[in-house]
Amino acid sequence: MTKKSAILSSVVLLILLINLIGYVLISCRVYIALNQYAYEHTEQISQRINSMLESTITSYYTELDQYKHQCDQFLPLAKQVSLASPYTRSITLANRDFIYCSTITLNAKQKYVVQNVAQGVSLRYIASSPLVKKSDVFLLVVTSEDVYVNFGIDSFIFTNLLNVDMNYFTPLLYIDNYLVSKNGTTLSPSFKVDEHHLVENAYIRLFYQIDRQNYLNFGLINYAYFYFIITVLSFICGVVLYVFLMRRDWTVFAIAKGLKRKQFVPYLQPVFDKDRRMVGAEVLARWLHPKYGLIAPDQFIPNAEHSGQINQIFSQLVDKVVAGLKPFQSRIDSLNEFHLAFNVASPQLTHFHLLRDCKHLIYGLNRCHFQLVLELTERVQIPQDELHIQGIISLKKQGIRIALDDFGTGHSSLSYLKNIKIDYLKMDKSFTDMIGEEEFKDHIVANVLDLAERIGVPVVAEGIENQYQELYLLNHNTQFFQGYYYGRPVSIDEFIRLYLS
Repeated sequence: MTKKSAILSSVVLLILLINLIGYVLISCRVYIALNQYAYEHTEQISQRINSMLESTITSYYTELDQYKHQCDQFLPLAKQVSLASPYTRSITLANRDFIYCSTITLNAKQKYVVQNVAQGVSLRYIASSPLVKKSDVFLLVVTSEDVYVNFGIDSFIFTNLLNVDMNYFTPLLYIDNYLVSKNGTTLSPSFKVDEHHLVENAYIRLFYQIDRQNYLNFGLINYAYFYFIITVLSFICGVVLYVFLMRRDWTVFAIAKGLKRKQFVPYLQPVFDKDRRMVGAEVLARWLHPKYGLIAPDQFIPNAEHSGQINQIFSQLVDKVVAGLKPFQSRIDSLNEFHLAFNVASPQLTHFHLLRDCKHLIYGLNRCHFQLVLELTERVQIPQDELHIQGIISLKKQGIRIALDDFGTGHSSLSYLKNIKIDYLKMDKSFTDMIGEEEFKDHIVANVLDLAERIGVPVVAEGIENQYQELYLLNHNTQFFQGYYYGRPVSIDEFIRLYLS
């Protein structure tokens, strides 16, 4: 997976996570708000029913109670009360067996069995009215001694009261095993009271239920803009984060992890003289990654130089070179002017780690007669200021030789030759590759070699891959040779086996 796709996947996951968390929080708010809304509106319904029943009871005790034993006097007043009330359709007097006085049947007796009616005031439901056939009725029953005063109330009055403006919740009235809702009245003996929210008053028990559709309606109507804001903000955050992460150098963190685990190892490429004698080696950094294997320096060295981690990488290379070559000091002594070359960049020149590591290498191999060479790479321009020049002078005072790497390909090479005493010039592989391609390119290479000869600086030719290149360089007085034609970079153990055993 590429860096871009990995970051894009992470950002998409973050956007989804922000939306998920935001939606969950808003949904929790919807849940709380809707339950509060349903409770308050059910309370209002309960108060309206209370008001209706209490006004009926008040009118009874004010105008009818004293005539409950006298039907002939009770009926005229009861008719007036019934006509004056918007809720009452009939008023009857009954005992435990009969209705004997009614605004509908007058003083005719009607079979009527009273069951489970408590003393005082209660609300009952009768699915089949004894007075009006094929009609249900709610009865407000006022019990006084052995007389039952029944106020008949049409069921549609209750269903209208239970009807709410928005489809946010469903208020319910449960009475005598009947469930009353805005859709009508149904027999529901299995209705589970505990599974519904209860709002109770002196006469009835009201419930309300909220289903998934109610939550959806309430959320979309009242909180849609919150969902929209969360979506837009998450997208904006994702875009900002994507731009930030794309500009971030994540290699720095990987390098730091590699340094901690000592994954940077030295690879040595031999250097030969014109007589094909091995006279030194260039130490090259490799990253031995547990997942990606051996990583070439061009994939991490520029980042390490930019972040300053190149100093720690240099230290690890020096430690491993000292540990690897120390047992072969006598063999190194037998070689003629053996030298070890390390690449350094301009940020290292002003860092105290460089001089310390160089001393560690020299004293760590103190019984070896070798030359330490630092190759100044032109990949990053070396400032021509006093600080950097003094840094190079301090190194040379320690007997360290300076080579100008990638000569002719980087920044202001000629100015370095003017201001800094250079011990070697390393001709870049790009010039070596020109040899034999075209005549004018051969002239370019010849001019580079001629310049080095005129100023008296030995040349190390890099990137030699065939005999023709070797012969050309020998004919132009090149002193040192390096490339795949002589030997590839190998691990320090392999270098010892091939060249020092």
